[in-house]
Amino acid sequence: MSSHRVHLIQQTSQRRKVIGWLGLAAVFVLLGLALFGGWQVAEARPSQAVTPFLYPPYYGRSSEESVFDHSNPIYDPTDNRIVTYLGETLNKNCPSPQPSGFRPPNGICDAGYGGYWSYQLGTYIYYNGHNGVDYGISYRPLLATADADQVTYAGWYNPQDHSSNLGIHVRLKHANGYTTWYGHMSAVSVQTCTTSSCSDVRAGDVIGISGTTGNSSGPHLHFMVTNPQGRAVDPYGWAGSGLSPWVHNQSESLWVQNPDISGTYGRAVYPSGPAIAQPIAPPPGILLDDTDLRFDQIPESCWTTYTTTQTQSQGGRMLATRPTSNADSCLARWKLPLGVTSGMYAVYIRIPAVYATSEGAIYKIYHNGVTEQVVINQAVFPNGSITDGWVYAGRYFFNGAGGEYVQLGNRTQDVTGQMPSLLVGADAVRLVPQSVGPPTETLTPSLTPTPSNTPTPSNTPTPSNTPTPSNTPTPSNTPTASRTQTPSRTPTASRTPTPSRTPTITRTPTLTRTPTFTRTVTPTRTATFTRTPTRTPSATSTRWPTATPFYNKLSIYFANRFQLNAGRLPYESIAIRYSRSNISIYEAILQQYFTGPGSTEYYTYGFMAVRDGFTGVSRVEIQDNTAHVYLTGTCSPERDDGYNVANLVYANLKQYPAIRYVKIYDAGGLTLNPGSPGDSVPPCLDPALLPTRTPTPTITPTPTVTPTHTLTPTRTLRPTATPPYTLYKIYFVRRARLAASTPPYEVAGNRYVASSINRYKAVLDEYFKGPGATERYSLGYSAIYDGFTGYSQVTVENGVASVFLKGACNPARYDYTIADLIAYNLKQFPEVQFVKVYDGNGETLIPGGLADSRPACLTSSTATSTAGPTPTGPPSSSTTPTLTATPSVTPGGPTLTSTRQPTLTPRPTDTRWPTATRRP
Repeated sequence: MSSHRVHLIQQTSQRRKVIGWLGLAAVFVLLGLALFGGWQVAEARPSQAVTPFLYPPYYGRSSEESVFDHSNPIYDPTDNRIVTYLGETLNKNCPSPQPSGFRPPNGICDAGYGGYWSYQLGTYIYYNGHNGVDYGISYRPLLATADADQVTYAGWYNPQDHSSNLGIHVRLKHANGYTTWYGHMSAVSVQTCTTSSCSDVRAGDVIGISGTTGNSSGPHLHFMVTNPQGRAVDPYGWAGSGLSPWVHNQSESLWVQNPDISGTYGRAVYPSGPAIAQPIAPPPGILLDDTDLRFDQIPESCWTTYTTTQTQSQGGRMLATRPTSNADSCLARWKLPLGVTSGMYAVYIRIPAVYATSEGAIYKIYHNGVTEQVVINQAVFPNGSITDGWVYAGRYFFNGAGGEYVQLGNRTQDVTGQMPSLLVGADAVRLVPQSVGPPTETLTPSLTPTPSNTPTPSNTPTPSNTPTPSNTPTPSNTPTASRTQTPSRTPTASRTPTPSRTPTITRTPTLTRTPTFTRTVTPTRTATFTRTPTRTPSATSTRWPTATPFYNKLSIYFANRFQLNAGRLPYESIAIRYSRSNISIYEAILQQYFTGPGSTEYYTYGFMAVRDGFTGVSRVEIQDNTAHVYLTGTCSPERDDGYNVANLVYANLKQYPAIRYVKIYDAGGLTLNPGSPGDSVPPCLDPALLPTRTPTPTITPTPTVTPTHTLTPTRTLRPTATPPYTLYKIYFVRRARLAASTPPYEVAGNRYVASSINRYKAVLDEYFKGPGATERYSLGYSAIYDGFTGYSQVTVENGVASVFLKGACNPARYDYTIADLIAYNLKQFPEVQFVKVYDGNGETLIPGGLADSRPACLTSSTATSTAGPTPTGPPSSSTTPTLTATPSVTPGGPTLTSTRQPTLTPRPTDTRWPTATRRP
C-alpha cells in the first residue's frame, strides 16, 4: 500500500507541475480532450501501480527490431510520427529547424516501411503504428514470460490464409488480467483451453518455436502485451517526461528482468538485461520410429514409404501422404511402450528433411486419459537453428498403464487450394523423462497450484535427465527451483538475484555463436549498398510488415446463385476483402458479408448475399469457442429450401479454428437453443416453419399458376436490364494510404447511372466528377487528374480499352497516376484485360500490342533521382543502366520511358517486397 500511495502522490505532483508550466494552454488542451476524447482520459491512468511480472521470452540474446509506438499503436500510420517509450518523437518528414543530436544520412528522415530517424539515438526506429515489440530470433524456443492461468489461443490465426496477421501464435492470460501474445511462430507446444485456471504453463516454459508465419518478412518474435481492458501497452512502460500520449499505457515497466537485446545492430531504444542460459541438449530418452512394433498405420499401409539418407530421416525411412481438410483418413500412431514408468515426459517430434511440406500438421498426444494437440509447420524444419529436425512439442504426464500414444493424421491446417501440392511427413517421436514415479502423478492436478509444483524437487534429482531444460522451462534449466516456486517469483528479490543467471552472462559468449546477427552485418553480400544494409537488414528484413499489418486480408463466403439454383454443391464462393487490423475480425467479416458482393462478383460470377430480411450485425461475442451473433433488421426468409443467412454466417465464422459453434439471434435477442452446446438460429429461420410457406404458392389453383408463370420473364428482366439505373463501382484513391505508401490505395464508391449509357463512359464520367463531399472530407477519397480535365473517347476492342484524355498533362507524382486509376476502373469489367491511356495529342508510350500503356508525360527521369535517396547512394548506380536500356523502346523520348520503370519500382515494390520475402 505504501508504494501505491507514493505512486499516487508522485502522479498528483507531476500533474500539478504540468498545469503550472502550461497554464491556460493546458486548460484548453484538457477541455479539448474532455470534448473529443474524455472517455479515454477517464481510462487513461490505472488507479494503482502494476507489479512487474514478466521475464524474457527467449534464451540467450536477441536484437530489438521494432518498438511500441506510443503515438498511435493501432496500425494507423497517418499521423506520420513515432513516439518511443523514452518520449522522443520521430517524424516522417525531418523537422525544421532540426533538433540537436545525430543528423540523418542524406537529410532523409523517412527510411520507408514506417521507419523514421532518431536524432537522439542516431539510427532509424521502426515502425509507425506498431503495437508490440519485435525481437529478431530465428527458429528458437519461445518462453512464457509469466505464469498463465489460461492459454486463450494456440494455432494458426487463419488456417485458410497463412499470410495474414500473426500466423501461428499463442496468447496467454495471466492472473493479473494482462495477456501476452507471441506471434509468427513455426510450432506451438501448448494447447488452447477455454476456462479460467485451466492452464499449467509456468514462466520459462517453452510454448513453441519462433518463425515467420503470417504477415512477416523474416523469422522473429512479435511480442505484445494487452492490459485487462484489452488495450495494447508497452511492456517497458513510459520513461518520457509527462504522460504517455497513449493514454492506456502504464508508466511502470512490466519486466522483472529485461530481455537481452545486446545483439541489436546499432543503438537500441530499450534497455538490455542479462541473458537466460541456453539449456543443455536433452538425453535421447525413449525413441519410437516408424519401423517399431509399437508403431501403427491406421488403416494399414495408407501412408507411402520413402527411403532417404540417414540424415534426412530417422533410420533413412519415413512415411508421407497428401493432406486433407476433411476428417483424418490416414493416421500414424506411435504408442508408448508397455511397462514405461509413469511420470512427466517431454515429447520431441522428428520432422524429416524431405517429403514433409505441410504448414499445419496436427499432432495429438493421448496421455493419462486426456487428448491434447499441437500444430507444427513442417515445411520450415530442419533449419539453421534446429538442424536435426527434432521439434519440442510440450511435456505431458503419462500414466504408463497402456494405450497412450502420439498421433499424426492427414487432416491439417493447410490452405485448401495448396493441399494437392503438399505432403504430411511422419517419421519418429522421442519421449524424454522429466520426472518419474507415482509422486509426479500429483503434478497433473496440482500443476495449477504452483506450490505443488515446488515439490518438483523430485525433478531436480533428475538433472541427469537434463532437467526439462530443453523441455522449455528455463526454470528447469537451473533456475528450476527458483522458477518453479512462483511464490518466490513475486518477491522479485529471489528472481532478480538469481545469480544462477549471471553465469548465463558467461554463457552468453556461447550465445555469441548465435551471432546469426553478425549475419545481419554481412552486408558484404551487397558491399555496394554500404548504407542500405544498415537499414535494410535491421529495418526491412524483419521489420515493417513483421507484426499485424494495417489491413487484414479476409475470406468472405457468399452464396453462388448459379450453383444454388442448380442444386450443385458447394453453394459457397469466396471473395477477398481487406479490413482494418484494429477491428474485431469476426465483426469485420460479417460487416463485409452484409455489404454484399461487388458488381463484377454479382453479375459475372453469380455471388450473392442471402440476408433473409436482416440488415447487419449489432455485435459478435465469443465465449468458450461459441460465437454469439446478434442480427439487426426484420426477419423475412427468402427461400423455402432450407438454405438461409445462417448457413453463410456459419461458413464465414467457422473458418477460424477458435469458433466451433455459432448461435444467431434475431433483433429481439431470440434464438432456438441459447443454452445448449451446438449451433442455433432465430425461430423465424426454423426449418419446421418452411413447409407452411410452400403451401401458399400452391393455394392458387394450378390453372391460375400458369399465368403467373408467364410473369417469370419479368423476373428474368430485372437482373438483365436493371432498369432504369445500373449500379457501378467507381474507384478513387484514399489520400492517407497513398501518402503513407500503404496499399491498397484504391477505394470504391457506389454510383447509379442510367442503364442506357455505355458502361465504360459511365464509369469514366463518374470518375472525372470526383468523390462526393462525404467521401472527400469524411472518408478521405480523392481523384487524381494530373492536369487532365476529362476524356474525348473510350473504345474497347479485343480486350484492349483505349482512353483518349483531354487537357494539359501536369503530373503531381510519377509512381501513382491517373493512368493507374483509369486502368483500375475499367478492369473491373472482365472483358477489359489491358488499358491504353492517350494524352491530348493522341500519344501513348506503347500504342500497339497486348500491354497497358500511359502517356509519356506521366513518367519522368526525375523519378530516378527521387528514388535514389531512398535506397541510398549506390542504388542510383543500379538505376542508370535502366536509363540507358529503355530509351531504345521509344527513340523519341528515352528519358521518359526509362523513368517509368524506376518509378514503378520504389513505392510498390517496397510495400510488396516483404510479402514476397515472407516465405523463404
